Amino acid sequence: SLIPLGPLREGIERLKEVDFIITNGGQAHTGEIAMALAPSKAINLKTKQHVDVSELKDLVAFAGIGHPPRFFHTLNSMNANVKVTKG
Repeated sequence: SLIPLGPLREGIERLKEVDFIITNGGQAHTGEIAMALAPSKAINLKTKQHVDVSELKDLVAFAGIGHPPRFFHTLNSMNANVKVTKG
């Protein structure tokens, strides 16, 4: 069993050796740290320019994370003009 699921993830036995457990979304339990993401801008990786996601047009959103619908929901909540999603 891998946490989270995926070929590049650590096995569950690795939890005995970590310094922190960070919970993304949901309630943190005793000994865990809660994390909440608050995205604000898109960053052009070539120019380093910060742009409001809502200003971008005809986006294709790719997600290679554990729960792609949550990523797509985040984009929608930022008024992103997403035409296609893959994930």
